[in-house]
Amino acid sequence: MTANNAPVASPAHPEDESQRVTIETATQGRQKDVFSDLIEKSFLQLPKHFSLPKPDKIKTPAVIFGMTGAVFVALPATIFRLLGFSAWMIANSLWVIQGKKVNDFYLIALFGFYFVTAVMGFAGLLPEVVL
Repeated sequence: MTANNAPVASPAHPEDESQRVTIETATQGRQKDVFSDLIEKSFLQLPKHFSLPKPDKIKTPAVIFGMTGAVFVALPATIFRLLGFSAWMIANSLWVIQGKKVNDFYLIALFGFYFVTAVMGFAGLLPEVVL
């Protein structure tokens, strides 16, 4: 019992028929499922706190090509892996362009290095496809 004599359920009481953790909503005098409260506070209010940015002409395709490349490189067929490295080369080139656009040396260096490794992966698989 709380100070205002409202019952508060506790997970320590397994004999509770619902077997669920609930809380007392003091302002409305009703019980709510803790998980429903969490969902209500986070996901249902998402539009108030989060909005998708306007798609960027460089970053959006860079992300799409990067993710597509990761999926393809993970597949066992050589042709898909070759396509994955190709997608990574495109994505990494776009990130280098983005780095130059915003004058970010670290972005240029990192994705420039990734571009070189994608070319190495592509070149290493090319003989398997050609022969």
